[in-house]
This record gives sequence, structure tokens and C-alpha cells, in this order.
Amino acid sequence: MDKSNQIRKKCNTGILKKIADKYSVSTRYVRYCLTGERKGETPDKIVADYKATESALNKILEN
Repeated sequence: MDKSNQIRKKCNTGILKKIADKYSVSTRYVRYCLTGERKGETPDKIVADYKATESALNKILEN
């Protein structure tokens, strides 16, 4: 598959940095968690925290 056919999910870098600081991990690890490349309790918490933060941010930006 060439690169032009790949669809990449864009992540909010501000949220990534805050979550990485909160869990003391790298931003790359947070991205791995969001794409499903890492499994376990911590990645599940990271994904849930990212989604909650992203939805709260989107709600604020809509108003």
C-alpha cells in the first residue's frame, strides 16, 4: 500500500503533551495507545482520557 492511500488520524498535540505529562510517558507512546498498538490497563486509561478531553475541548470550541 503506498503512502497516499493511508488515512491517518490527526491528534491534538496539546492534548497529547498534557496526557504524556500526566502519565509520565512519551507522546509517541500516547499515539501508539490511540492507534491500538498498545494493549493493557494504562493504554485504556490514556485512550479514555484523550477522548474525554477532546470532547470537552470540542464542546467549548463549538460555543
